[in-house]
Amino acid sequence: MQEAQFTQSQDGYRGFRSQLPLPELQKLFDYWLARHPDGALPSRADIDPVHIPSLLPGICLMEISHPDLKAKVRLAGTRLREGYGMELTGRMLDEALPPGEARYWQAVAHRVAVQRKPAYGVTRNVGEDRPTFHQVWLRLPLAGENGEVAMMIGYDAFLLSKKADALVKDPGKIVQIA
Repeated sequence: MQEAQFTQSQDGYRGFRSQLPLPELQKLFDYWLARHPDGALPSRADIDPVHIPSLLPGICLMEISHPDLKAKVRLAGTRLREGYGMELTGRMLDEALPPGEARYWQAVAHRVAVQRKPAYGVTRNVGEDRPTFHQVWLRLPLAGENGEVAMMIGYDAFLLSKKADALVKDPGKIVQIA
């Protein structure tokens, strides 16, 4: 894969990219940025998972319905199934997740769709039957036929290490928009 070349319109993303805490997030971001046709948002057709095979376990694709901007998981890599302890593919967020988590992820989808900009964050997940872990995530908008955001491609990493605590200053509230 070629390194992303920043254009005048993409130059504003430099600061956002530098804040991404994991190399995998940077790799997906660079891939997405390199797929911008003439400075417009890339579409699903511009994204080919063959180009990013090492990221596939953590990749998700979400469809954004209009006008309500609800998110449906079209594809969730094996890492998401392992992290959540269930299959998310084919499910609406508000049907698959507990209400608090569903509201958080729905708010992220809404912001990405409305602002047409990438977002990343870190959340702390505490479960009674699983150890506490941190979820480091990235969501990138994909344009539909009419130009509005129709999908998002994302990447999720689940970290159990103490180092992950350094990424979390205010758990559940970290969301950075480009």
